Amino acid sequence: MKEVEQVRNRLQAIAADLDAGNYRLGSWQAVIADADELPMTEKQTLAPEITKLSRQLHGRHGFVNVGFRAGYAVELILLIVGSFAILADSLVTNLIGVFCFALCLQPLMKISFGLILGVRYDYVYLWYIEPRFKMQYGSYFLLTHAQRVLLNLFGSFGTPIAMLIGFITLTPHHAWLGNAALILFVLATLMQIAAFVAEWMGVRMLGPFRLSQLTSPATAAAELKKHRRKV
Repeated sequence: MKEVEQVRNRLQAIAADLDAGNYRLGSWQAVIADADELPMTEKQTLAPEITKLSRQLHGRHGFVNVGFRAGYAVELILLIVGSFAILADSLVTNLIGVFCFALCLQPLMKISFGLILGVRYDYVYLWYIEPRFKMQYGSYFLLTHAQRVLLNLFGSFGTPIAMLIGFITLTPHHAWLGNAALILFVLATLMQIAAFVAEWMGVRMLGPFRLSQLTSPATAAAELKKHRRKV
């Protein structure tokens, strides 16, 4: 229990630094890495505090946000609209369907699988121009590394699948549109693979951003490395 109290004290110190405007970048990552080494029973006692501090850290950015249920409902509506639209015998309607899938499949696949694993979410926020779902980090923290790898890999397939659907749906209308969707499928797939490989090879930053902050495959690679060290 001594290790738990040490981690708890560090979490409280970070919260105090945030309140005072003295937060040092990297402190959160360091304490989470150490907390991850604790037995599951001890991690469970820390999970609520980790969720609370994660909210505090995220809140300092002032992102525009809406509730999780509202955001998830919008994604489901896009999925339903897209499903009907791609079945229509109209090029314009099919294009709308592919666009809906491009918007919703990636987040829906990851979030839905996360919910099955026990991950919970606070809200949807606008990260520059991209809507993102904020996890209750304590629930993610309680997953095993293998579960985290699966979750992030599952969240990597949405956009390539949407482009593949575009290829199948649009080709009968115009071959060039189908080919464009196929090219986007290849590019999206290569980008996911490149992000995974880059993180695996130790490339952690892309400009001012952590690679794992930008894309799920990079997070999957980071979690896979942790999983390999544990087995």
